Amino acid sequence: MESTHVDGSCHTQDRNTLASVSRVLTDEEEVEISELFKSMRGSSIEGITSLARALRSELKDTEDAIVNTLENTGSTMASLSEYVSEVERSLEDVNAWSTVFETKLMNMRGNIEIIKNRSDEIEATATNKGRLVVAVRSLLQQLTLPINAVDVLEHSQIDAEEEIFAVCVAAKELLTFQNKLRYVEP
Repeated sequence: MESTHVDGSCHTQDRNTLASVSRVLTDEEEVEISELFKSMRGSSIEGITSLARALRSELKDTEDAIVNTLENTGSTMASLSEYVSEVERSLEDVNAWSTVFETKLMNMRGNIEIIKNRSDEIEATATNKGRLVVAVRSLLQQLTLPINAVDVLEHSQIDAEEEIFAVCVAAKELLTFQNKLRYVEP
C-alpha cells in the first residue's frame, strides 16, 4: 500500500502494520487531504511550505487535543477508580457490620429462648408453690388441736356434772383429732 506524507514523498507500508495502527482520520478527511495534495502538485515551493506549516500547526493542535482528552480521561478514570475503591471499602465495612449484627441477633435469639424457658420454669414453680400453700393450709386445718378441748382438760375440775360432760366432749374432740392424724392422706 502506498501512502503520501506531508512533504510529498511516497513509500509503501505492509498491510499488517496499517491494521495495527488505530485510525484517527475519517474517510471524508482523508479524501480532503488527498484532494489538497493533488491541487498542490503544480504549486510553488512557497505555497507548499506554507501548506506544510499549516498542516504541522493543525497536526500539533490535533495532538494537543488528543493529549488533553487523554489527560482528562486519565483523571476521570483515576477518580472513578478512587470511587470504586471507596465503594469496595464501604461494602467490606457493611459486610463486616452485617456479620456482627447477624451474630448478635443469633445470640439475642438464644438469650430470648433461655429467658423464655426460665420464665416457664418460674411460672411452673409459682404454680407448684401455690398448690403447695393450699395443700399445707388444708393439712394445717386438719391438724389444728381444738383449743377449748385442751383448756377444758387442763383446767377443769371434775366436781360437777356439767364439768364431767365438758371433759367428755373435750376427750371426744381429742380422739377425733387423733383419728385424723392416723388417716391423713399424703
